[in-house]
Amino acid sequence: MQRIGNFALGALAGFVLFVAQAAQAQVLLDSDRGVFSLHGVLAPIMPGVVQVLVEFEQDTAGRRQQQSDRYSDPNQPPSEEEDGRTGSGAVIDAERGLIVTNHHVVESGDRIIVRLSDGRELEAELVGSDQSTDIALIRVSERNLTQLPFGDSESLRVGDFVIAIGYPLGLEQTVTLGIVSGLSRQTRSLEYEDFIQTDAAINSGNSGGPLVDTQGRIVGINTLILSEGGGGSIGLGFAVSERIVQAVVQQLEDYGEVRRGRIGVSIEDLTPDVAEALSLRITQGAMITEVHANTPGMAAGLRAGDIVVAANGDAIDSAGDLRTFIGLAGPNATITLRILRDGESQDLVVKLEPPSVRAVDLHLFGASLASLPESHIAAQRGIKGFLITGVEPDSPAAAADLQSGDVVEFVNQQPVDSLEALREELGRVKGVAVLDILRGNRVLRRVVRQHGGG
Repeated sequence: MQRIGNFALGALAGFVLFVAQAAQAQVLLDSDRGVFSLHGVLAPIMPGVVQVLVEFEQDTAGRRQQQSDRYSDPNQPPSEEEDGRTGSGAVIDAERGLIVTNHHVVESGDRIIVRLSDGRELEAELVGSDQSTDIALIRVSERNLTQLPFGDSESLRVGDFVIAIGYPLGLEQTVTLGIVSGLSRQTRSLEYEDFIQTDAAINSGNSGGPLVDTQGRIVGINTLILSEGGGGSIGLGFAVSERIVQAVVQQLEDYGEVRRGRIGVSIEDLTPDVAEALSLRITQGAMITEVHANTPGMAAGLRAGDIVVAANGDAIDSAGDLRTFIGLAGPNATITLRILRDGESQDLVVKLEPPSVRAVDLHLFGASLASLPESHIAAQRGIKGFLITGVEPDSPAAAADLQSGDVVEFVNQQPVDSLEALREELGRVKGVAVLDILRGNRVLRRVVRQHGGG
């Protein structure tokens, strides 16, 4: 009992200190009413948070069956209007009518409507969308808009207060408060991840809405929740970091797509047990397992066994960190990698190049897919499908024994002989996919199941 009492007193003292500091800074104190409130921070920016309504033509019934928030709540029916899907968005450029939202909100839609907080409805056009980061950019012609400023996600610390704004479960604009629960989270839901984890309540319909700091600046775009049995928020929400959002938005605005480069290596996480086996003094990084011939990585002098610990001065703690860094750098960027080789660190300069295989920017439970090159032996035999170019360690794809080099011919017994067919079939996947693949001269069937809770 004494222990509980001491804990309660400590918590109370911490809260009193927080209140005192907030009052001194005049951030949360509403002196007119004598209460602490975030209203003064939120009132100027809330008109810049919009509801995004996506409509489908009557002849695309199959696409209408896609989940409203397939990353947020895969096992529950979507909260959506008839023949449509709903999400949220944030105005990031009022002069040009630019609004950021999630790719999975606008994916495959035939018509996009933006509903402002004052009730106005505006038709929007899709500027560009990127499935690998789940970010999309849309534009409206209206210029009488409220713009949200961007903050700096790199300056966030665990414990910082953050606020989620959006339109969950068909409700009007809704605000929830929480803290930053974790930074640089990897959930294996997307190809490129640098999630901000928060306990601010995020539910179906919040997707695409902003996560803001206590100065009203966007630090992330709410994208994903993890929950038991596919239910609503249990305090495990994830937002794409401002760092990724701004990089992707710039490319979507410039090109209508994200153009990524490659260095031509295979990588995996450096884990503590591997580090111990190799007698390394570090326990985190991205370990190069293969350097492909005639690639920028080989030209720069990278070798199998090198451990990448930094890129352009930014720490690289995992294979996912390096993959995301390269994915945001652009196809012609020059980067400096700090590696550990034979116990010594050195810097190598690598100039990225566009992928030699036309990437389709799609993935399935940890397997990256690309168009089948005409030079591939399967293509020369008249086979149509898509090439698996990489498999995330410990992913559902890896658990199902999918391998780089496999050719996917059928998804759930449907042929994927075109990009349109592949996108359509992947859009219908709801937690499990049956793949018919070609591996060498063998035809195999693999069942891929998404990890539980996501």
